[in-house]
Amino acid sequence: MRITLLLGLRNLLRQKRRNFLLALIIAFGMSVLIMSGSTGDGMTDIMLNNMLVNWVGHIQVTIFEKMDKNGNIIRDRDKIMGILRGSLRDVKTIKESFDLWPRVIGNGRAADIYLASVDPTKEFFGTLRLESGNSADFTNSSIENAVIMSRTYAKRLRVRVNDYVSVSLKTINGQVQTAKLRITGINSSSGTIWNTYSVYIKTADLKRIMGYGENETSSLRVILKDIETTRDQAKILYKALEPGTACIPLGGPWANFSLLGFSTNDADIKLLKGLLNVSMPLTNRILIGAKAAAARNLSPGMIIELSYTGQDKARKTCHFVIGGLFSNLDRTLDNAILLNENDFKEIYYKNIPDSSSSHLWDNSPALRALVKEWVLMPRARTSDEIENQYDSLIKDAKKDAYLVMTTVYEDNYGILQWASIAQMISLAAVVILFIITQVGVLNTLRMSVRERTREIGTMRSIGMQKNEIRDLFIGETLLLTFFASILGICLAYAAMALISSFYIDTTSEAFSIFLLNSRVHFITSPLKVLLYIVILQVIAFISAYFPARKAAALSPSAALRHYE
Repeated sequence: MRITLLLGLRNLLRQKRRNFLLALIIAFGMSVLIMSGSTGDGMTDIMLNNMLVNWVGHIQVTIFEKMDKNGNIIRDRDKIMGILRGSLRDVKTIKESFDLWPRVIGNGRAADIYLASVDPTKEFFGTLRLESGNSADFTNSSIENAVIMSRTYAKRLRVRVNDYVSVSLKTINGQVQTAKLRITGINSSSGTIWNTYSVYIKTADLKRIMGYGENETSSLRVILKDIETTRDQAKILYKALEPGTACIPLGGPWANFSLLGFSTNDADIKLLKGLLNVSMPLTNRILIGAKAAAARNLSPGMIIELSYTGQDKARKTCHFVIGGLFSNLDRTLDNAILLNENDFKEIYYKNIPDSSSSHLWDNSPALRALVKEWVLMPRARTSDEIENQYDSLIKDAKKDAYLVMTTVYEDNYGILQWASIAQMISLAAVVILFIITQVGVLNTLRMSVRERTREIGTMRSIGMQKNEIRDLFIGETLLLTFFASILGICLAYAAMALISSFYIDTTSEAFSIFLLNSRVHFITSPLKVLLYIVILQVIAFISAYFPARKAAALSPSAALRHYE
């Protein structure tokens, strides 16, 4: 083998010009393949870890509340945040977020913008490249509704630093709210596509404009340290988001009691009737245990007052007519007062209690019939399925709160599919280039065999076997391909280093998808490069095998008589 390789290397050096040109062609194909793959991987990385992560996070949790008004609102942010922190590992950050594309009016111009809520942290300011204004004004509490606007939108709206723009949007209560936003900074749009599309506002200011309470938010977005763990962690989180029983802990004379809601579908009513031995009122009337009523001299038809502490620490008071007394066949409901689900949800979601133990009734025979904190929606696989879920919820007449958990892969299924298609097209183009290159290799080998026929005859005459002749030609091809591949890798890395060193200042929204920090973003995987080398060697082996076998099959006498 060693002698074969040495002979092959010597033969390559004998025909320097031809082999050098062939090596350049192979090196060019390898460099194009690496650069094409690195550009595609870089673009995917920008979309996943920059643009899409900023827009939707790796995992997103929201509650679509379908009551008098439809909208995304998490009433108990701290509770959901606690579930996220308790279930997920290697979390980089958890953000409150709002999906808003309002109409903004500037100086004689209007535009639809993406209003992005941010926390004014050091990390956030590190992503900016302010052309005018300063970050201190953005954090200045005396400046109301401060925003940082991209240069793209500033030009469209004809505004500058310290100008005001008007924004019109719907609050969580369904009212149209108009607010004045003061521009405290103009951000370069050339860093990433995220900077091109975003107008930044502090989360606290946007919550106030939208009418959210202190412990309320639109959705929570989780950014993980490693995107590769997203799918596995989402499965764990989905199980942890199974709802408990919705309950309102009461105070005053009814301390240690809880107000619970019961489902009004036929199967659940039948279950409760069997457990409680009572007719179930479907109006704004409550059911109380017979022992509790006797202790307080209460009877059906009487009006009682129930109170509890809301999240805002204020005391909430409700008045109900007693609709019936139940005998406690289910001992887990000894300290429960029951109300039909529609009236219960109206109270519960409007004023979430300050604290509640939602799992006290997990072992109750009546658990199935009790109203849950939310309805956990099935996992969607694509963005179209997510949209269809929302459409079906809007059409459904039932009032409820629906918790939706998605990941970056479902939220942006279409975009990721487009990125995959773009990579496949790029790969197909490079494969065609490879095929053309290998056709050149094949033709070159055929010419080499023809030109070296007498040499083959001489080698056979001095004792070289057929398999050694075959291995010699194959070895020459593999050596040439290997060294050409190494040259191609070096050229690709040098070209990518040179291209990514240029600072690109552009406002092109299409081109900015390739940029990270105003530079073309390449990601090269060593494993992929190794795979490319192996594939090229395999193709070279196949290309060389048949001409080499033909050369080995020549008889010494016929080869020596050959003349050109």
